[in-house]
Amino acid sequence: MKKNPSGGERTSNNFDFIRLFAASLVVAHHSFALLGKPDSLQQITNNQYNFGSLGVYIFFIISGYLITQSLFRSQNYKTYFAKRSLRIFPALIVHILLAVFLFGLLLTTLPLKDYFADWQTYRYLGNICLYTISYELPGVFKSNPVPAIVNGSLWTLGYEFTCYIGVVILHALFLLKGRVLFLCGYLSTLFAWLFFQNTLSIYAILFTGLTFSRLIPLSLYFGAGMLFYLFRDKIILSLSAGGLLLLSWAVAFYFGRGESFAFLVLPYIVLSFVFRQNSILGQTGRLGDFSYGTYIYSFPIQQFIVQIFNANISIGLLILLSFLFTIPFAMFSWFVIERRALRLKDRLFPPLH
Repeated sequence: MKKNPSGGERTSNNFDFIRLFAASLVVAHHSFALLGKPDSLQQITNNQYNFGSLGVYIFFIISGYLITQSLFRSQNYKTYFAKRSLRIFPALIVHILLAVFLFGLLLTTLPLKDYFADWQTYRYLGNICLYTISYELPGVFKSNPVPAIVNGSLWTLGYEFTCYIGVVILHALFLLKGRVLFLCGYLSTLFAWLFFQNTLSIYAILFTGLTFSRLIPLSLYFGAGMLFYLFRDKIILSLSAGGLLLLSWAVAFYFGRGESFAFLVLPYIVLSFVFRQNSILGQTGRLGDFSYGTYIYSFPIQQFIVQIFNANISIGLLILLSFLFTIPFAMFSWFVIERRALRLKDRLFPPLH
């Protein structure tokens, strides 16, 4: 471990903590949204930002860093995609099957014959493919304030996997080896988006369910993580500098420019914290990485809690119960599925050093 916190291969970091923190932000935001209320960050920033978008952007920043590292450590593109698939799909497949054949059966207001005769039941199974996400199961959560949405968190997974594909395309075009060229391309894309996003936002990508209004900003955050990996020997990460950028970001929100300014400051803030050595936070993942399980299971559990209380529940209690009931599912996902998939990944595809 080099003394320079941004150089070489960092062996001490807070990635596990920041992933769980990001997932927690999403849970907090959904607790407000599922009761039809704006979250606290929305109110503070005058609807420029919310806890959910912040959590998702943090995910994409750290993913851009780690996925680029994964590509360079993979033997070839085949092993790269195999490793990425083992990380995403096993837990997702189990989650989708549980949603359809356990939670759906228990929660639907329809007779079971009608539930299995409805095409939406089988369309929901198609969420395993990541694209053209279906959010409804027949007769489930129909009377909630946010009706019929079983899992509003799944939409990001298609964008995430699309970024995985993008990394390979950039690498195949030799744009990742010429990192200055990639930086120029990134900045060009960033400024094009900031100036022309109203025009680009109207377009969608056929047969995927993806829209440019989401793909481009998420790709920019992902690309920022890529840049920090590619320039890891040049960038000095300082928690003090990150704090100053955080303060400047707050000022930008005051002037109504916080969302645009985030592309320039949030990646540095996040990664300066990730690589800040902390003996306590660095131990977050000792028991396991529960962030993915928290992310994919929390929304339907929150919807169930809202249904049980007939939406007559405080935000604080909903957040508390959401974590209380989501954690066991996240632990199940990690210990029973994700950890075994990762061990298989490491056995089949040892990283290159």
